[in-house]
Amino acid sequence: MRRAARLFLASAAAAGTILAANSRAYASTNLAILEYQNGSSFVSVPISTNSGSQRSPDAGTAEPSWIVNQGDEIESAAQPPDREIQFYGQVNGAEVLLCKVIVSYAFDGQAWQPGYRLATHSLAFVYRGQQLATRRIDGYPGIVQLPGPSMPNITGYFPTLEFGLVNDSVSVDYWTVQ
Repeated sequence: MRRAARLFLASAAAAGTILAANSRAYASTNLAILEYQNGSSFVSVPISTNSGSQRSPDAGTAEPSWIVNQGDEIESAAQPPDREIQFYGQVNGAEVLLCKVIVSYAFDGQAWQPGYRLATHSLAFVYRGQQLATRRIDGYPGIVQLPGPSMPNITGYFPTLEFGLVNDSVSVDYWTVQ
């Protein structure tokens, strides 16, 4: 009986150590890298896995497209939970939820790799006190996923994702990670 109790306590302590290590691994990584092209070079801004809002150091910079590049891989026994990044910007003087990007991890045999998918079903913004779909306000075009060089994985997530407006530039002023 005592031996069984010692084994149970030892395995519980080991599980706690693994969970703590996994929590540290999640907290110390980048969920994604947001990029845009500035002339002939690319500007990269890391998006942390920490939940909450973060203001872009390049707020107000309007670009024709924004690239969500792959963040850090996670070495863990268990699959990391799916996350969501909500990108916000200014459009016609109004704060706009530009798009939501879902982040899901797929195991490549060695580590969990993040993949990205644009959540097009929930694009909306506030205009004159009303929440409206981006495709329904004064003919204003909605955010679209632009074709890129990468193919999605088997679950439909891309290693990189590019989004923007069809016929205009847009700024990413801040984002919220959930």
